[in-house]
Amino acid sequence: MGHRANFVIVENGAYKIYYSGRGAHYTPHILAQGLAFCEQYFKEFTEESVLMDNAWGEGGVLIDKDKKNALVFGGGWEFHNTPALQRLYCKRVVQLWPNWTIRWCDQGAVDFAEYLGIMEDSILAEGREPDFLELNDFNRQRLLEMRDDMPQCEVITLIKDGIVNDYSLDWGFDGMMMLIQESENLIHQMPEQLKIKKWKNEVEVTNCLLADYDTKK
Repeated sequence: MGHRANFVIVENGAYKIYYSGRGAHYTPHILAQGLAFCEQYFKEFTEESVLMDNAWGEGGVLIDKDKKNALVFGGGWEFHNTPALQRLYCKRVVQLWPNWTIRWCDQGAVDFAEYLGIMEDSILAEGREPDFLELNDFNRQRLLEMRDDMPQCEVITLIKDGIVNDYSLDWGFDGMMMLIQESENLIHQMPEQLKIKKWKNEVEVTNCLLADYDTKK
């Protein structure tokens, strides 16, 4: 299995897309080498007419010379699952790209396609759409079987009458999708046992859902 990446250069209103079969793990390091390096490095790969979809495209770097924007995603497991590390990376690497805007793409190839104005259904790979499972009695019990020593990977924040409550879910479980399906009834479905009494390290949090019942956002 490869680590496929798209490298994109935008200049004078036109873009070129390149394909790398092994570059996804190294995208943050590639961008950190600066503009001159990236321009030369991208040309070592095959030019393509389309972006990979969001299943095959595991990483990428997009450099817009016209607007001085650089987009990046990939970098392996550590970057992909650590939003705090992504934010720190963007703050640091921008020092090597003065007067540029550096953006980490949470939705990968979808963000690239939307930025380029070429978003279409083919970018959304089959089987990658959300699966909103039912929060039935069996799945509710699975939620409650979480151990206290599990990483705090998914966090649900509910705000009601100015009171903020945070709840923790287990990584790898479909609980987030089940709770989204509960819609406005979500606040009545959150088990008290999942309430966070003491926060763990932020780097463990990879997915968040915030529902503000006061402002309806």
